[in-house]
This record gives sequence, structure tokens and C-alpha cells, in this order.
Amino acid sequence: MSLVVGTNAYANVSEYDVLIGERFMSTNPIRKYWISLNQADKENLIVGSTLKYDNDTMLYKGVKQDKNQPLQFPRIINNSDIVEANDNIKIGILIQGCKDSMLEGTTEGEMLANGVKSFADGTGARIEFDNTSTSKSFTARLSNGINKDVWLHYFAEYSLIV
Repeated sequence: MSLVVGTNAYANVSEYDVLIGERFMSTNPIRKYWISLNQADKENLIVGSTLKYDNDTMLYKGVKQDKNQPLQFPRIINNSDIVEANDNIKIGILIQGCKDSMLEGTTEGEMLANGVKSFADGTGARIEFDNTSTSKSFTARLSNGINKDVWLHYFAEYSLIV
């Protein structure tokens, strides 16, 4: 599906390039991920994120300007003021899409997709996932003499924070 601003996206790739550049340091994982994508992947990410996160379950002030419009914005507030999606809404939708995409194919992503919030093996070791994190790390409580190497066997691509 091609990107059409106002239909399935709030901004084009160039506008999102500027937003990412203005809001994230060059070392930020989301900025690095965004820069690594080609034009087509960026368009797919924008459209997919917008379709997933810009929906009628979001509670925004006012009502849609046209009840048949595909996006949540523009909206009418106070019976007359027309409000467009601001940069915070645009970047928020994109960030969620980036996080989803970055987690695809990872152990953490698979566990989160299946509703797992934490994992314990019965020895006192436990992982609690922070689904807002894009870092490859987890927090674990090691007790009862569990060997850190045994625990890391399960999650080899992660760094351990004890």
C-alpha cells in the first residue's frame, strides 16, 4: 500500500526524517533503526504504524472533522476549532511502529506478542520485560546459587543487568 498523507499517514518520509532528527540523538536506537531503513521500508512502517495505532480506540478531544475520514485528525474541538495532528501524535505513532518492528524475530518480541510480562524458571531467577524498552537487556533476580551462564543460555542475545 502506498503512503498517502491524509489517508493512511499524517506525514511523508521527509517530514518524519526531520522529526526523528530533531527529537532523537544520533545514538538513540530508534533513530539508528529509522536511518537504516530504505525509502520503501520507511513508507511501509509509516503506513503500518498509522493503521495500527491511529484508530477509534484512541481517546482524543473533540470529534473527527468528517465522520468518514480514515484518520483521527483533523478533529473539531469546541464546536468550531479544527485541530490537525501535532508532531507529538505523529512521532508517537512512528515510535510505536519502530519498536514493534525492532522486536520482530527476537525472543523478547515473541514473548511479548504472546502476552508474557515476566519469566521465571523456579530457581529464583526472573526476567521482567519492559515493552517500552528497545535495548537488548533484561533485569533478573539471581538467587539460590543459580549460575548466570545457565540463565543466559535461554536469552543469549541479551545482556544481563543484575
